Amino acid sequence: AIFIIIQIFNYRTLKANRKYYKELHEKIKPGKEVMLNNGIYGKLVNVREKDVDLEIAKGVIIKTDRYSIKEIIK
Repeated sequence: AIFIIIQIFNYRTLKANRKYYKELHEKIKPGKEVMLNNGIYGKLVNVREKDVDLEIAKGVIIKTDRYSIKEIIK
């Protein structure tokens, strides 16, 4: 019985996380400041279907996977 309760709790948590990240990735557009999963902060320069260009310092642009974005700062 405890195993079933734990499974239900895990399922609800995963469902909430999927919903959060789906909404987050719909809001991604150039000019937004974001934080990546590894803690790098930067401003989105270019957004494509699978990846983004992120300016992490003046003139320093990196290309990363779109789904590595953890949070929109501004």
